[in-house]
Amino acid sequence: MSSLTSTFFSAFLVNVISYGMSVATLNIPDFLRIDKDPLFGSTVRFGLFEMCIEKGSFQSCKPFPSPDCKVSIPDGPGDDRPLTFCEAWLWTRYLQVVAVVFFGTFALCGWMAMVVSSSMRRRLLSVTLLCTGLHGMLQMADMVMVTKLRQDAIFYMGGAYGTSFLLQNMSYGLDLLLFVGIVSIVVVRRSAYEELMNGRIYAPIL
Repeated sequence: MSSLTSTFFSAFLVNVISYGMSVATLNIPDFLRIDKDPLFGSTVRFGLFEMCIEKGSFQSCKPFPSPDCKVSIPDGPGDDRPLTFCEAWLWTRYLQVVAVVFFGTFALCGWMAMVVSSSMRRRLLSVTLLCTGLHGMLQMADMVMVTKLRQDAIFYMGGAYGTSFLLQNMSYGLDLLLFVGIVSIVVVRRSAYEELMNGRIYAPIL
């Protein structure tokens, strides 16, 4: 296995880990939580799709936000009505779903193809890096929204970040490292390629 193939294989593994973490955020109902609320002594966990209440070995989950919560469309340019908590939570869900299902899946397929076929690297590298970056950026925007939602009055008894929030942060962090790392390698190899060409020695960039 050449050093370049090893590099793309390592990039693929990093992307698999990042993608796996982002998928887990959709399935683990634990973005925000209220630990041991003073009224009932239970733990309340808020996920993108459901809310779970735990007390001892008992756990009960229900859809969250409620099915009657809808995202309203602004009436016009002057409509600056702030989003309600449920609307903001729905936007958080939509951002994460788009990040995972579309950009995350495309990025995963792109990295896999570039490991399997060296001829695909020049065709897919740019779009794969773009999808990787968007996968991370949307999750970063999602993280900011969750941070603001934690300040809502619903968490007046004390809110904490949960497992899904941690996984989301780790996922976009890996995306950022992967994006910067591969771009840096391409820039370095392109500079070396130009030097070799000036010396009339040919070596492929990718």
